[in-house]
Amino acid sequence: MPLPSWAINVQAQLQIFEENPWVIGLSGGCDSIVLYHLLKQLFPHKEVCVAHANHQLHPDSGQWAFFVSELARKHGDSVVSGTLDCRGSSESQARLARYDFFEQVLISLNQPVLLLAHHRDDANETALWRFLRGAPPGGLLGMPERRILRGGQIVRPLLDVSQEMIANYAQQQHLRWVTDPSNAEQKYTRNFLRHQIMPQLQQRGLDQIVRTREQLLDHAQALLAHQQPFFISSVQLPWTSYPVQQESAVRSLIQNWLSYHHQPQPAVRALRVFVGQLQSGAATPMLDLPGGQRLAAYQGQIWRESRLWWDTPAPEPLLTDTPSGEWGLWRWEGLQDQILLRRLRKSDILKGSGPAPKYWAQNNIPPWRRPFYPALQEGQQLVQYAHLWAQEGKEWVILSCLI
Repeated sequence: MPLPSWAINVQAQLQIFEENPWVIGLSGGCDSIVLYHLLKQLFPHKEVCVAHANHQLHPDSGQWAFFVSELARKHGDSVVSGTLDCRGSSESQARLARYDFFEQVLISLNQPVLLLAHHRDDANETALWRFLRGAPPGGLLGMPERRILRGGQIVRPLLDVSQEMIANYAQQQHLRWVTDPSNAEQKYTRNFLRHQIMPQLQQRGLDQIVRTREQLLDHAQALLAHQQPFFISSVQLPWTSYPVQQESAVRSLIQNWLSYHHQPQPAVRALRVFVGQLQSGAATPMLDLPGGQRLAAYQGQIWRESRLWWDTPAPEPLLTDTPSGEWGLWRWEGLQDQILLRRLRKSDILKGSGPAPKYWAQNNIPPWRRPFYPALQEGQQLVQYAHLWAQEGKEWVILSCLI
């Protein structure tokens, strides 16, 4: 059976990446099954790594994982199946867990491409969902066709294809797929928009969100291109270096920075308060994010940190000769001599830096990290602090942060 015309467009998109390793996120649902079938039709000799995330949210999830594995083996492709504990998680938390799993798969490959089966209706629903949550212009695009992900990049070759076209293809090709009944449960916001809101908007001719998304595309892409040089780090945002300091511009910068690095968004009202604190010069502006994270400002930078830096009690000094272990938010390895593991004190004099406060200032160590900054002491002598050596010729211990 001849392939539809839109499949040729998919082929043209993927030819650009033919030399890269391919990973497909294969849930076993109709959309991802169609994309996998297309890959086998258009690129029959291309090896594909099948990545399946089992969220354990349904009694049949194990059977779905088996279905995906058998399909991949039938085509001679490798399978990586991740079992995620998402029971009791929100939509956003499950999504973050899934992308964390994908990142782990990509890291083991050389410049891989993760292929996802999101389609045009998904993009429109995402745009509406973000619009209702007060997203910046970049968020109204729904989802990008390509995006950098740690270890590789995401490509969505079906974004110009409707769900109806995908379903028709699946029927014409007599494909088999699994149906997740939770996709019909309207307690989930996206399902409610998909099954209730979008159809009514279309019936009444009020689905302007689709055309609005297209109209905003050029503007949002230009804005993101202007902001992206500030998005190099996923942990620190140099907001005071951004040339536009109006409240709305700084708010947009923060929202797009979080979106760029695939992080959850704060409530719009809370973000306005946070930006107001930034611009008024408040001592310690902070804003909590979903997932146990916090935004905090220090010396012109916005840090995205774990709230554990604030919520964990500062550890007591520990005299030990145990080769490895955990102390506060740190883990040590390789310890051989009896060493006192303690916090770095303001009164400590550091080799090459002077007093500890001077070292903290020179190295941009924010105040909330200082109570946990580790030091190693042998007798009365400071021998190591953080990742820096205070005494030459000694190999004491490797310190690594647990968060």
